[in-house]
Amino acid sequence: MPDILKVFHRYKVPVFLSTKSDLILRDFELIKKLSQVTTIDIAVSISCFDDKNARIFEPGASAPSKRIEAISKFTPFCRSVSVLNMSVMPYISDSYEELEEMFALSKKMKINNLVSYPLHLRSAKVKNLIFELVWKHFPDIATKFVSLYKNFSSPNKEYGASLYEKIFALRKKYELYDYFVPLKDEKIGEQLNLF
Repeated sequence: MPDILKVFHRYKVPVFLSTKSDLILRDFELIKKLSQVTTIDIAVSISCFDDKNARIFEPGASAPSKRIEAISKFTPFCRSVSVLNMSVMPYISDSYEELEEMFALSKKMKINNLVSYPLHLRSAKVKNLIFELVWKHFPDIATKFVSLYKNFSSPNKEYGASLYEKIFALRKKYELYDYFVPLKDEKIGEQLNLF
């Protein structure tokens, strides 16, 4: 990654970095230097804020609170620093209490963007893998969980409405919204012929 960041710096390439690790701090000085010549957006992805559950669904990833603390170091010079609470795991990481812990820490760490969406399972292979994990580690809610996704890739409207009610209440309470604005394309001249 350090070598890639150096190339981005040389060519002033805008960058959106998304991570599940606090290892991004290793490249802090390179990212800071890059921010002096171009636009940097940084995000951390979190499915479960509870450490134990995070280890089940994101093995090898840094603890969720450590991820948030790590990206908060970049707020002084990045265009945006975001928590991507994707994907929220139905009946596992969607309690108001767990979501509030994540919102509260994000606010404390001066994160300026928080996005929450429920789990989507488009691939049959991934769906079966998640079902196995849920049956193994959460047998008490497994039937409910599987019924949400058995014939669909997304939870039903009733579940979605219930989840977003919590999220909207927390957004209002902590003034943390999903307001990421993509960069506009800049005309950089005609592309050279490749052949």
